[in-house]
Amino acid sequence: MDRFIPFYNFFFSRNWLVALCFLLTGSLLGYDALYHNGSKRNFFSLYHNEFAPAVMLACGHGLVDVREKDVPGLSEFLWFHPQKRANTFQCQQIPAAVSPLQPDGFQRMHSHLLFMVGSWWKMFGVAWNNLYPLLGFFHGLTAMGAFLLLRTTFHPLIATVGGVVITTIHPIYWQVMNFRDYSKIPFIILSLYFMLVLITRPFAFRRHLIYAILAGLLFGLSTGFRIDTLVLLPAMLVAFFVSPGSFWQNMRRKSLSFIVFLVSMAGVGAPVFLTMLDTSGNPSPTMYMGLGNGFSQQLQVHHSLYEVEYQYHDIYLDLQIRDHAWRHDGKQLGVVVANPVGGAVRAGDFFIPDYAQAGEKLFHHTLMFMPADVVTRALASVKVIANSLGYGNMGIIATLLALLLIASRHTRMAFFLMFLLLILAGYPSILFKERHYSHLVIVPIWTLCFYAHIVSTTSLSSIRQFLPSGGKGMLWLVAGFWLPLFLFLQGLRHFQDGEMRSTLQHIVSLEREPLPISKIIPRQDRVLLRLIPSDSPANKVISHYLVMQFDDVHCPVQKLPVAWRYGSTSYSLDRESLLTLPEGGITILTQLFEAPTIQFMGIELNKEHLGCLQSVSLVKNFQHLQVVPTLTLPANWQEIPLYQTIGLDTANHVYSPYLVDTRPNGMLVPGMGL
Repeated sequence: MDRFIPFYNFFFSRNWLVALCFLLTGSLLGYDALYHNGSKRNFFSLYHNEFAPAVMLACGHGLVDVREKDVPGLSEFLWFHPQKRANTFQCQQIPAAVSPLQPDGFQRMHSHLLFMVGSWWKMFGVAWNNLYPLLGFFHGLTAMGAFLLLRTTFHPLIATVGGVVITTIHPIYWQVMNFRDYSKIPFIILSLYFMLVLITRPFAFRRHLIYAILAGLLFGLSTGFRIDTLVLLPAMLVAFFVSPGSFWQNMRRKSLSFIVFLVSMAGVGAPVFLTMLDTSGNPSPTMYMGLGNGFSQQLQVHHSLYEVEYQYHDIYLDLQIRDHAWRHDGKQLGVVVANPVGGAVRAGDFFIPDYAQAGEKLFHHTLMFMPADVVTRALASVKVIANSLGYGNMGIIATLLALLLIASRHTRMAFFLMFLLLILAGYPSILFKERHYSHLVIVPIWTLCFYAHIVSTTSLSSIRQFLPSGGKGMLWLVAGFWLPLFLFLQGLRHFQDGEMRSTLQHIVSLEREPLPISKIIPRQDRVLLRLIPSDSPANKVISHYLVMQFDDVHCPVQKLPVAWRYGSTSYSLDRESLLTLPEGGITILTQLFEAPTIQFMGIELNKEHLGCLQSVSLVKNFQHLQVVPTLTLPANWQEIPLYQTIGLDTANHVYSPYLVDTRPNGMLVPGMGL
């Protein structure tokens, strides 16, 4: 590794001048992207209507919430659709007698973002386009952080080229127009910079204290924008304790440094941590969404015979959580019935303690239902991110080879980097959407910079001696990290297979009630089979567990188009799928929901495929089930492993062996800017 510049001299070196150039250039690029495209997009994603506290702060009323209907013009300013949203707001429009409200859970979780925006508006006027320089500055921080991160270990020229690539590459640069998700990127990159400095520089107590304070302030500040940086806490802990030098000799001082880090972080991030403690900021509901098959295609994982969620949608998640709360705790949480596309629902409506607790229980029950799959999906996320520059699986192969080469010379650093890779590139599997992981293109870029550094600084004879001289370190990495990780995953799979097999056997044995087809409704070349003639319930969620048995003998096709349809006034829970019929037929069990404005309409098939559906029934007394999965059970289902696996193919990936969605549903709203 390259020799590092002393800390006290760094800010006066040429590196600091280059870093300032990156800051300025990145800020200008970010501003330019927002200036030419920001007015046409939702650069705060779905959450513009949560910025009332920023408006109130800018107008001298403090960081408080307010009912939009109590302030003329505020609804238009905070409207969801950018085409209808007013660009400016006048503080004189706020009535003198307006009643302030406490910020909701979502607003408290983003308190630093709202405070920053409100303070900026206070200086420059309450207008969305006035934010462009401020938001562009964050891209400047990203550019500067990228150069510093690469310069920590690589030659100045390589760090400069790599920094330019990170600054201008589309997955990062274009993401600045979705600022709520982008805002975490500079914090993560700067956090990585602090970690690499800690593990590569000799231990010095005073310097560690300075790093601890700065890193703590950085982490604490970042939590009020996005809490993603908190996943790096374990890596930061390791970085403090595995820095060069004797481990036990400096244990007390390293421990003190880490305590200082935690205190600094807690002091700045207190509003967010307090919100998380009262459970209204609990991220479990979001984490649950990531376990659904909505992301399996992108993760390139192969499903087994079960799934827990087929649609990535807040309203679908809301129905599952409220149903789970009623079935297990007898809590009637009501239901959100307004349409989020129209802007009437605020994210804060979902950030209430009872709702968060119910979501946490649902997530934990699901986690125990499929623990091995959580690890599998995390490893799949690492693979996809390492391959994100293209070239198939060469990305993950190059990354692992780089770690082996590092282990040949610096075993401790290789262990840390492997641990960091699993956390940094594995956590996006929680919600594997591009806007959440696009910044991690820095992983393959760092790998390329590593090889460029090796080639530029190592002679051919030295490269030839890498394997013989560093075989011991490589062996330590394989035997001490990779092999235990593999055995851990295999043990989890064995446990999950046994537990899930018992659960599925229990579900199959539950008593069923035959369900007659009450009505057949023609729909051009298709027919809708009405099954459950009921009215939508008032202010609550009810669910059914539907069983459909399909016969391959009387079915003219092996690939059967099938859909279940809902009637809804504002959003669609429809599912359109292609069902592969194996020999002996197949049984599908799926949970159906009904709520205000939502009614299950029936099963839709092609007219010539009516003979494929052999019988329909409802599972009786399923309310005790901790998880109500969708199951696709062929006749030989007991012979099939019940866990997900990582696909080695990177193209034409099919995530399910039997039931594949042909029209995936998700929060794809025009103008959202995702």
